[in-house]
Order: sequence, then C-alpha cells, then structure tokens
Amino acid sequence: MDSMDTEQLEEKMLRIPARPAPLVSLSTSISHTDLAELKATLDDESSVRDRVFPVAKAAATAASNAVHAFQCGDFEGGDVEIAKMHVHMAATIDEVESATDGWFLRGHPVISEAMEKCVSAENFGTFLTTGTLSRRKSFSRVNDEEYLCGVISLCHELNRYAVGRATVADSASVALCNDLVSDFFQKFLAFDFRNGNLRRRYDSLKYCVRRLESLLYELSLAPKLDTSMVTSGNSSGCAATGIEFGEDFEDMRRAMEAYDKTREDVIKRTRDVQKLAKQAIFALHRGTLEAAEVKLTEAQTLAAQISDDHLLSNPSLRQGSYSSAIEEFVEARLFQIWLQDGGGLIAGPSHPLFGGLKVQPVEYLGALADFTGEVGRFAVQSATTRDEEKVRASLACALTVQRVWMNLGLTGKLGKKEGELNTNVKKMESVLYDLSLVKATGRKVQAESTKDEPEGRQANGLDDDEA
Repeated sequence: MDSMDTEQLEEKMLRIPARPAPLVSLSTSISHTDLAELKATLDDESSVRDRVFPVAKAAATAASNAVHAFQCGDFEGGDVEIAKMHVHMAATIDEVESATDGWFLRGHPVISEAMEKCVSAENFGTFLTTGTLSRRKSFSRVNDEEYLCGVISLCHELNRYAVGRATVADSASVALCNDLVSDFFQKFLAFDFRNGNLRRRYDSLKYCVRRLESLLYELSLAPKLDTSMVTSGNSSGCAATGIEFGEDFEDMRRAMEAYDKTREDVIKRTRDVQKLAKQAIFALHRGTLEAAEVKLTEAQTLAAQISDDHLLSNPSLRQGSYSSAIEEFVEARLFQIWLQDGGGLIAGPSHPLFGGLKVQPVEYLGALADFTGEVGRFAVQSATTRDEEKVRASLACALTVQRVWMNLGLTGKLGKKEGELNTNVKKMESVLYDLSLVKATGRKVQAESTKDEPEGRQANGLDDDEA
C-alpha cells in the first residue's frame, strides 16, 4: 500500500463517528425476582384479556345481530342469535370471575358494553314476542350499571321500532313504546347519577321520550292515514305490557346510592393519603428524611384502614382515587428508598416498606415512571451544587427504569408514560452536559430541565401575587 492509499484510508477513518460511550455506569439495581414476578403477572393479565375479549365481542355481535333480525321481522333468526349470545355471555362472565382481580377486568368497556347489548337484545326480543320485559333477577350476573345502560339502549331500539310502526300507522304499538319509555324515564328521575358513562347515557333518554311523543302527535293529525299495511302478525307482540318494575328500580337505586356514599368516603379519605405522600416527597427534596418517614407512615396507615373498611368487600372501589393515591405513595417510597440507599437501589413492588398494601402492577409501574421525575428534580438540585456524582447516579437510575420499561413492552395508559420517561432521561443528560461545560469553561449555564418544565401557577404565566 503506497503513501497515497494510506492517507486516503486515514482520512476515511476520521469521517467515521465514534461509538457511543456510556455517560454513566448502570450501577442502580432493581430486584430481578420482583421484575420476573411483575412480568409474569402482566403476562397472565394479558392472556386473560386475550381469552375474554374475543368471547365478549362475540356476545356483543350476537346481541347486535339479534336486534337487527328483530327489527327486520326475522324472529327465528333473532332467537338463534339470542341463543348464541347467552352462550358467549356466560362464558365471558365465567372467565372474568375465575381470573385473579377479575373486578378490574369487569370494568373494562369491552366487557361492560357487551353486557349492556345483551340486556338490550334480550329485553327487545321479549317485548316483541310477549309484550313484557324480563325482570331484573333474570340478569343476576349483570351488575346494576350494565343493566341500566342496557335498558337505555332498549329505549333507543324501541324508538327505532316505533318509527317503523308509525310508518304503517300502527299507533297502538307506538303508544305501547311511548308508555314503556316514559315509565322508564320517570323511574330514572329518582336516581342521582354521578358523572360518568351512565349519566351521559341517561341524558339521551329524554330525546327518546320526545321523539315518541312527537310520533303519537303526528299520527293523531292523520286519522285517515292508510293502515292497510298493518297485519295482525306485525302487532301481535304489542299487547298490554303489564310492566311493574318499581321494586326492581327502587332496589337498584338504593344499592347505587349506598355504593356512591361508600365511594365518596373512599375519595374523601384518599385525598389525605395523596396529600401526605406529596408532602413526604417535598420533605425528601428538602433533605428532612425523618419528617418524610412520619408522613409516609401516616399515609400507609390511612390507606390500610380504607382498604379494610371498604375495599375488601367492594374491590372495584380501588379504581380511581384510591389507586391514584397508592401510586403517589409508592412514588414517595421509591424516592425515599433510593435516597437512603445512596442512589443505588430501586425498590420492587414487594418491598416491606410498602406495608403489605398489595400494590397492583399498574400502580407500581405508574409510580416507577413518575419516580424518575423526582429523580430528575434531585439531579437539578445536585447540579446547582456542582455535585456531578449525584447527577450521574440520577441518570443511571432513570436509564435503569427506561430499560425495565422497554423489556416489559407496556401498552395503553402505562405505554403513554414512556414518553414522559424518555423526556426525563434526556433532561438529565442535558444537566450532565451543562455540568461538563461548567467544568471545562467555568461559565455559568442554566440547566435546561429547569427552563422546560413550568409548574403550578407559573406554568400559566402567573406568579403567586398575580394569581
């Protein structure tokens, strides 16, 4: 090789970028046993969903097909679909009830919407063939909210059916639909629904009442309308309904009222848990570890009391406020344990300091992602004192969590937190870069993470005096 070739090779080598070098060593550890158990739990939940959701969707499809068949006058085809619906409906509930923490799965929209469609289809077919509806006890495996949503869906189907009957001047059938829907509307008025899916569905019921009243009024204006298309077969199912659901609705109203009172108590008491956890995090940032421990111990005691008083008998109340409070508490504990260990340990969900609260995987992982935000703030504080070692420990912690996140392959709500996690990592890398500039040049550099992250009132451009 001549000198020219050598020079060209050297010039080419200079154009090749250097390989990335780790900015920190991943000395922060998290229990492999805890991670394995966590992944096994998530895999088990995923497998249950993979089994249940297709069956629930099949039940919903059969219910929709049955309603379509009934609306088209195909009662034989509708009955076939109803039979399929019952099989899939029972299989769905069996799978949910046999699953660990099936209460959490039962609240999923795929399940609840399938149950709602089943209630609607069953009652629609019964109404058309007998002039009555099935009583509440016929749907013993359906909860009250699913049943009531199903009744509201039924009212919309009766609205559609009434339009068809009005088209052929069958005012008797329209009147039956109007009486039934109006009766349901009056019974719903006794409920005090909280904001949510059922309240939104209830708000649509008044439009069904209004439409049916309009149909009857319009039919009354055309007494000579041709009724030759009406046959006895089309209206045979529209005899007097004889529906007396007063007791059923009153029982549901009382049960839902009691549930809402319990729920309000849970929400009220969990505010204290969340507040104490936030105060503990604040104390940890200020370096008052003893004060933080007092707050966390009190929060842990309150959370345990709420669980004993309400959640053991009604586990669905864990969703929402209580779960958010536990997530905040776990975040505070993670930060506390990490600080006390000198930045080398991330506690797993079975750590004794979680106090046997039976932290759910979604709560632990949500707290773990948010925990990196607190670590990022700690890194900024450390950077202001030029403590490069603590900044590196903070970055190592965030990178460890990032690796855990990628290995778990999370989706849904937890998957969205990956973006926040990645942002926290980038900000800590920027802080470390700023420190390197300070070290190399001696100039002052404002940490980027403090410029990008407005909080509280200052995020809206207001200071405390202006707010």
